[in-house]
Amino acid sequence: MMQIFHILRQFRDHWAAGGGASAVRLLMHQLAGGKRLIPVRLRHIDVRVRSGTPDLNVALDCLHFGEFSDISRLAGSAEVIVDAGGYIGTSAIALAQACPEARIIVLEPSADNYAVLCQNVARWPTITPVNAALSDRDGRAVLYDRGSGEWGFTMVAGPSQNNSLGEIDMISLPTLMHRFSITGIDVLKLDIEGGEKAVLEAADQWRDHVGLIVAELHDRVVAGCSEAFQQATEGWDVIAFRGEKQARQNPHHRITEPKDH
Repeated sequence: MMQIFHILRQFRDHWAAGGGASAVRLLMHQLAGGKRLIPVRLRHIDVRVRSGTPDLNVALDCLHFGEFSDISRLAGSAEVIVDAGGYIGTSAIALAQACPEARIIVLEPSADNYAVLCQNVARWPTITPVNAALSDRDGRAVLYDRGSGEWGFTMVAGPSQNNSLGEIDMISLPTLMHRFSITGIDVLKLDIEGGEKAVLEAADQWRDHVGLIVAELHDRVVAGCSEAFQQATEGWDVIAFRGEKQARQNPHHRITEPKDH
């Protein structure tokens, strides 16, 4: 019963976001069960989501409920954004809407998620997808399924019930900046299911090159994420941000000026 209620609530929100016929089509597939890639429309934006996954919830948060709308206020004239934990690409699209002049590099380690991401961002020329996980170093790692859905894949080894999804590429921020010939990052978005702890503990590699960091911290996945965030951004300005994410701005490296709305 709870699953039916959840599906119907999704349909209500999808319809309110201008889903129209695509909302009805996805509802039928959700009720039938299974996983299938379905084209949908949200706020006049066409994307693809998989039935039976958290995809629609994430897409609604990003494109309908305005999870990243604060970015336009904080860094609307951003030139470079790194979106680590891009999932199916809807966060990158929301960031592209908020910062239309920005070059956006979006990272997603899961091959299945990355395939959907690439389809969704194909019409957005400012977005460049990278099939890798952001980390404190370059190399290879194992990706695990925590059982929380496709949005919860992690590099952090946990209980024995975690299922291995195979090896993935890791890339550090210095290597990413070198690869794309960038000297500064206006906005660094982190939503990497506990992997942020390693990135934050290596802040000496990148702290002086980042203007604003927006992070969702996963202490429930790996202990110490919040502490690492506090240490990495010590002396930075605390910025109010909606939802579960925390934001800090580097007062010594303001690459962009916030926009007033």
